[in-house]
Amino acid sequence: DLIFMDLHLPNISGFETSKRIIADNPDQNIVALSADIFAQNDSKLSQSGIIDFLSKPASEAELVDVLNRYCHN
Repeated sequence: DLIFMDLHLPNISGFETSKRIIADNPDQNIVALSADIFAQNDSKLSQSGIIDFLSKPASEAELVDVLNRYCHN
């Protein structure tokens, strides 16, 4: 399974949400999805367990690439 996590959520950040998910399920793959291109260099990404970053709007090719990298049959 793969989670696409928006970083700017109401009431709680995607960083904090990801930390909570990883705390309960350390093997969960989470990819950040944000229109904030500066967020891709944020050290909070790896600290929160996020493994990759896609900027919005993501192209079909970018989505397929991420799915192929992290979703194994």
